[in-house]
Amino acid sequence: MIAMNRPLSVVPGASIETLNGGTSSDQTEASLPKIERPDDVIAEIDVLLSDDLNNSLYLLQYPYRPRDQPPYRPDEITAIRFKPEREQLEIQLAINTRGVNYDRRRSEAIATASNRQWGGGGSSSDGSGVGGGYFPNGVVDRQLLRSSKPIGNGSESNLAVGRFERIRDSEGRIARSVLHLTPIKNVLQMETACDYLDAHKTTGQGGKGDGESEDSKPVTVRFAGRESDRVKAIRARAYSQIVKKNAEEPWQAMGYRDMESPEAEQARLQMLCPHQHDAHGVSTTDNSNIFNVEGSEYATAITNRHAAGLRGDSLKSIREKPLNEQVAYVLGNAKILRFDTLLDILPQGPQALDRVQVLRAVQQCACLVQGNWVVKSEVLYPKDSHSDQLGLPGEIMRRSRNYILVQLQNSLVVSKSQLTDALRLPHEELEQLLLHLTVQDGHDRWRLKLPRDEKFLRANPDIVHRQNLIWEALESGLSREFKEARSTTVGEKIAAAGNRRRHSGKVADPL
Repeated sequence: MIAMNRPLSVVPGASIETLNGGTSSDQTEASLPKIERPDDVIAEIDVLLSDDLNNSLYLLQYPYRPRDQPPYRPDEITAIRFKPEREQLEIQLAINTRGVNYDRRRSEAIATASNRQWGGGGSSSDGSGVGGGYFPNGVVDRQLLRSSKPIGNGSESNLAVGRFERIRDSEGRIARSVLHLTPIKNVLQMETACDYLDAHKTTGQGGKGDGESEDSKPVTVRFAGRESDRVKAIRARAYSQIVKKNAEEPWQAMGYRDMESPEAEQARLQMLCPHQHDAHGVSTTDNSNIFNVEGSEYATAITNRHAAGLRGDSLKSIREKPLNEQVAYVLGNAKILRFDTLLDILPQGPQALDRVQVLRAVQQCACLVQGNWVVKSEVLYPKDSHSDQLGLPGEIMRRSRNYILVQLQNSLVVSKSQLTDALRLPHEELEQLLLHLTVQDGHDRWRLKLPRDEKFLRANPDIVHRQNLIWEALESGLSREFKEARSTTVGEKIAAAGNRRRHSGKVADPL
């Protein structure tokens, strides 16, 4: 239930003398007694969670269009296809070739060059199933929108779309208000794909003749960062594996329905939770949604069903397991929690939880970062494990995540560009690690998800001291590992320079 509070009104002036018992009005405002008044509740709104469209609702973000127009007309959309596992969507749109802004001569030139590059026979590469090259009609008469995922795994961001409903009684008066929330599986940003232009540009650059000007032009040279052959091989293998999996998954043809179609109306109705009401508009349905609970039940439900990366048994099924396994399960799914929140989430057995025992258990599977407990990297990436994104070895992921934790322990805010330079991780893996621990707070700033828990730090000085010693040892070990990795890279370059010198008979320049 959501409570909407009306802001307190402040009357300037004159009750100062009454409050001060008749004292002079030139007394400072700081000497006045503080009067605390509870905020008035002006509305109560029930919040219901609808699961009818669970794992099937996506939010699409289109290129800029006028606000009063729909994204695209039905007659513009010629084909839609989708890869459910990779969550990749492509929409093919028709282009108005009779418009006043359409350059037919330029269109024919681009189509001719593209068809020559992509081949004149067979089906087009965009999957439309039309033969005769990329543009079989000889003109640029269509464009392709291809999706990208700005937030990686959408389920980890707990996104939802809401519908507001006012329920009226038999006399037409509003009896209650309900907000229906439907989880969104992911967000897809639709971007224009111009593969044919890239191919045409490559062909044009490769076909320059000897008669062209050979005037000197300024060239900007950029050197790649230092990477060992092992890291390069891992990166190439991970990328090739993604490309292979993407190519193996078949496309599924999709249909388009207008906003006013019966199918669209049915989908909108599925976003409303079913409920019955009596003659006075009071709900008679037992709504077992997660928002109609109290205290620890709410924390348990929201973590059990919506925590990032939640997998495995429910909290009820692990109630009989040892306390350290329960703590590891909760932190392994939530990634970062305050200690008080952890106590609320843990399943309550016949006896109340012993705070001291929970403190001992949490130190076995988590580390203290700014007063919050974060699951250890060794728990998430055990021996012989691999990352979920690109399949990188668990050793690399443990070292990279520990480096990020050290930076967050030293400061609540980290720089993504500095982490990229230090870790040399692929973009997808680094962003996944950051999303589990931080929230974006600017173009390059990522802030720890939870604020510093000063209360816990003051109440547990012994634990804080012990954790600080662990951080110092971990930071020293990471510094040594990164130094050895850089030395290995430099040694490989020196060996390569020596090989070039022996083969060429020339003296290599010093590094």
